[in-house]
Amino acid sequence: MKRFLVLSGLAVLAGCASSPKNIKPTYIPDTAYSSLDCQQLGQEELKEGDTLETLTNK
Repeated sequence: MKRFLVLSGLAVLAGCASSPKNIKPTYIPDTAYSSLDCQQLGQEELKEGDTLETLTNK
């Protein structure tokens, strides 16, 4: 019975998630990165990639 309730709850929660096509992009001004050199930009790209992967896996 517990298993049924858990699975039912997960199904309901999954139905509430937004579809990726409905998620609007966020504008980030280029001034946020204009003061960084190439090495810093590369590190920032890796960090943002890790963040994206973590959020995608959730």
